[in-house]
Amino acid sequence: MDHDPVYRGGRLDPQAEALLAAIAAEGPAPTASLTPVQARATFLRPSWLGSPREMAAVRDLLIRGPAGPLRLRAYRPHGRPPLPVLVFFHGGGFVVGTLEEFDAFCTLLADGAGCLVVSVDYRLAPERPFPAAAEDAFAALRWVGARAGEMDGDPARIAVAGDSAGGNLAAGVALRARDEGGPALVQQVLISPWVDLSCTETESFRLFGRGGWLSAASLRWYRDHYLTDPAQASHPQASPCFARDLRGLPSALVLDAEFDVLRDQVRAFAARLREAGNAVDYRRHAGQLHDFVVLPGLFEQATIAIDEVCASLRAAFRR
Repeated sequence: MDHDPVYRGGRLDPQAEALLAAIAAEGPAPTASLTPVQARATFLRPSWLGSPREMAAVRDLLIRGPAGPLRLRAYRPHGRPPLPVLVFFHGGGFVVGTLEEFDAFCTLLADGAGCLVVSVDYRLAPERPFPAAAEDAFAALRWVGARAGEMDGDPARIAVAGDSAGGNLAAGVALRARDEGGPALVQQVLISPWVDLSCTETESFRLFGRGGWLSAASLRWYRDHYLTDPAQASHPQASPCFARDLRGLPSALVLDAEFDVLRDQVRAFAARLREAGNAVDYRRHAGQLHDFVVLPGLFEQATIAIDEVCASLRAAFRR
């Protein structure tokens, strides 16, 4: 899309408009032209992430993962234990993203929702392709379910959350927890989740696929690094939208953005969750770009969305 703020009845948020204009003026190399190492070095600018909240404690943990040590980071807010627990999976197309880059966001969730947040340093592609990230995500959730009490957490009040590719992992572990003996989850929070890795033909792909923020070409680049065979895109652990049965899942808060290339698949997945009988709170943020929620340093509207997430989590933890 071009950078006209008015587009087919919608209007870009002024901060989103300014960001796209700045990206166009800088003329940076598109993600699809970079190596994974180059993409990791330029993924997120520190100024985009906002300021972290003070925590009572932040601990790095090393657990036994499916293929060796798996690093977690636990953010404990002030408050009396036992605290509810949120297991968080960061975004980055399964190729980029680090615990450190999502530090500030995790502290906002911990403080705002009054919960222990455990962020998962899952293995990245292409060095560790599918299903490595999905296996690490579920292993981390199972470990937290078994050890929550040792971290001042409440094993009866566990939720999962993730943004973009992390939203894919959160939806995937919710399915596996249902089918493979828990742990029981009280909620899944899916922020601009990439739930269909096969999909490139929706209206939002056609409208926004050439955008300067997240393009269709970038998504194909991420997907081709993550999957070793295109047929894997239809596996439910690669694309949760391919799960045949979506019944019996935890309540879902699903957030998307009006000008997101993934917008249509996010809406379709939320509709399928609701049709399967699950409680779903689906919220579209007008004028915004993909995954704006995790970047309060860029978007004032991110603070509003984070407050929505925290309020939804607090309500789920009280049920």
